[in-house]
Amino acid sequence: MKPISRREFIKLAAGGILTAGLGTPLYAHLVERRWLRTDQVTLSFDDLPADLQSFRILHFSDVHLGYHYGVRDLERLVENINEHTYDMLCFTGDLIENAPDLLEASIPILSRLNAPYGKVAVLGNHDYWQAPDEVADALSQAGFQVLRNDAHRIQVGDATVAFVGLEDAMHAVPDIQAAMAATQPDDFIIVLVHEPDYADVYADDSSLVRLQLSGHSHGGQIRLPLIGHLITPPLGSRYVDRVNHQRGLTIYTNRGVGTTGVPFRLFCRPELSRIQLAQQR
Repeated sequence: MKPISRREFIKLAAGGILTAGLGTPLYAHLVERRWLRTDQVTLSFDDLPADLQSFRILHFSDVHLGYHYGVRDLERLVENINEHTYDMLCFTGDLIENAPDLLEASIPILSRLNAPYGKVAVLGNHDYWQAPDEVADALSQAGFQVLRNDAHRIQVGDATVAFVGLEDAMHAVPDIQAAMAATQPDDFIIVLVHEPDYADVYADDSSLVRLQLSGHSHGGQIRLPLIGHLITPPLGSRYVDRVNHQRGLTIYTNRGVGTTGVPFRLFCRPELSRIQLAQQR
C-alpha cells in the first residue's frame, strides 16, 4: 500500500473531525433524545413493611410537550409504559414545555395508563411557567391524583403507603408540613417533588420520609465521558440523577423523557424508572 502524504493525512484528519463535529449533534437530536431506556432499580429499606416487599413503582418525569415533543411522541411513551408491569405510577412534573394547547389532546392518551394501585402526579417549574391549573386539570381528567401539598394513601395488604406530593419549589410554595398532615405515623412515606435538591430543605425535619422521587435535572441532558453532566438547573445540581442518600432519606432522580432548552441528549438517554422496593438484608 502506498504511504499517504502529509497533506493527504491532514485532509483525512480534517474530514474525520468535521464528520464527528456534524454527526454528534445529529445523533444527539435524531437518535439519542428518542432512545428511551428503562432503569431497573431495587431500593432497600430496613423498615420496609413485609407487604411492600417487591412493590413496584413506575416513575417518569419531564415530558415537555411542545415544539420538540408532540402528541405522537406522547402516544409512543404511553405504549412503552404499558409494556411494563408495575403496581403504582408516579409522574414528577413538567408535562408541558411551551404548548398548553396540546393539553386537551394529551388527556385521552394519558388516560390509557393504568396501575393496580393508581397513578399520582405533581407539577413542575415549566408547568407553572405556562398554565399550572390547566396542567393539573388535564392530569386529573386523565385519572391522575394530582398532589399539591397533599397526600394520597393506599393500602397494600396490612401496609399503608402515603404518597406526599409537594408544589413546585421554584415557582410555588411547597409545604411539606401541610402535606404530611394527611399521613399517619405507621405510613411508609414517599415524597414526590419536582426539584430533587428540595430534599435538603426538609431532610432534617422529616425523618419519617423514606423515599423522594424527583425529576427536573434531566440528568444534565448533555453529558461527557469521564466528566458527566455539564449544566444543571437551579435546585437540580446536587442530586442530579439516579440514587442518592441524605440523612437517611433515599432520593431517586429520574432523567426525564423530553428535553428543554435545546432538543439534544448526549450520553444521557431519556428514561423510565422501574423501582422495586425491598427489605434491607
